[in-house]
Amino acid sequence: MAKKRILIIDDEQDLIDVLKGRLEEAGYEADGETTPVKGQWSTTRNRPDLIVLDINMPGWLSGLDFIVSLAHIPTLTGLPILIYTSQQSPDVRDRALAAGAIDLFIKGAEDRALMDKIKLLLSEKES
Repeated sequence: MAKKRILIIDDEQDLIDVLKGRLEEAGYEADGETTPVKGQWSTTRNRPDLIVLDINMPGWLSGLDFIVSLAHIPTLTGLPILIYTSQQSPDVRDRALAAGAIDLFIKGAEDRALMDKIKLLLSEKES
């Protein structure tokens, strides 16, 4: 069985490196991009099974804008996106889900819980 591919999009390269390492240790194939624009390119080229996405990004395209932009690409419809952010307000969660994310996870929470969430989301995608 092919490894599940996960794309991490976050403006913090150190966070990408740590998360990528943990995902690879858990048996996933992981890639990272530091901007939503690079993330769009990587998503259309590599078609990940799941995207882990920050909301706050430098530049003109936010994480929420990234989600909306994918909705305009028919081959990417239904691609699961997990928001991974330090923002804890209910409004942020509501806006992320309204944009098309499937869930939100707060940065700084226990790593094991994040890995469990990713495993659950990927298994739900298969069923």
